[in-house]
Amino acid sequence: MAEPPLLTFLFTDIVDSTLLWEQEPESMRQSLDRHNALLRGSIEAYEGLVFKTFGDAFCSVFRNPLHGLNAALMAQTALGRERWPVSKGIKVRMALYSGTVESAGDDYFGPTVNRCARVLSAASGGQILLCATTAEMVRDDLPGGSRLEFLGEHKLKGLVEAERLFQLQHPRIAQSFPPIASLESKESGDLVAQLTQFGSTLGRIVRHYVDKPAAGLDSLINILEPLDPTGLFRKAPALEARQPPQETLAAYRLLGLSETAPCQLVDDTYAKLMERCDPARFPTDSPERAKAESIRERIDSAYETICRWIEESAVPTRT
Repeated sequence: MAEPPLLTFLFTDIVDSTLLWEQEPESMRQSLDRHNALLRGSIEAYEGLVFKTFGDAFCSVFRNPLHGLNAALMAQTALGRERWPVSKGIKVRMALYSGTVESAGDDYFGPTVNRCARVLSAASGGQILLCATTAEMVRDDLPGGSRLEFLGEHKLKGLVEAERLFQLQHPRIAQSFPPIASLESKESGDLVAQLTQFGSTLGRIVRHYVDKPAAGLDSLINILEPLDPTGLFRKAPALEARQPPQETLAAYRLLGLSETAPCQLVDDTYAKLMERCDPARFPTDSPERAKAESIRERIDSAYETICRWIEESAVPTRT
């Protein structure tokens, strides 16, 4: 009998959808239609197959794990930019899990599918979680500006073995979330991983200080140190001040920003410029459309350059 193929599953669902349906049923009907279209479009754009839906949950499968990751990022980006009829907006959690499965017709079953569902239940709205297998398979080919953040080992409900979980980080999507909803978190021996567990928000605050004078960083440490119950922050590796290379400075200038612009301003400026240069505003094959496409490509390239610089600058150096 042939070995079953190694597949990657992407499971998603809307957080607090029951409450949203109770509070704003008409708005949720409109939101669900748009949610479904964005998810299905992202999955199919990367050759994925939606094999099951129930309520607002999507179960999809990919033969290429990187396609699954790109589909999740594309969907989460689109969902985050959408203007939802629901007053509090829509937050979708996502989980990627790779492994072998059994199939019956158009459906799949087995431990891989079960574990993907459990990882999904541990995620927060707007978050993309990956199991260790998926993370290892995509690590060397991540989308531009992306990185994987190790969240530690977590014991999930109904599973005997703990899962090593990773979060996809990208400037286009939310990056700060509550702790993983696990039964228990195993201690990690890696200092950086423990600092990440202490709070990814802290890391993003610190990265805005890496180009500041040392006194500015010292002041930040003094303010935040009491918030660290583990004492790990006091043992954090030193951060080296780094200046952006010329290519990155040019990218900031193209977007009309300084190199000290906060991440949110970079994201907002990029979104506005891309909308302003939308080629669809001009007739097909017209000079104006060609120019808009050219400008849009330059803006996108500049944004990716800035994203890579931000992520690289956030990585601490060991002493």
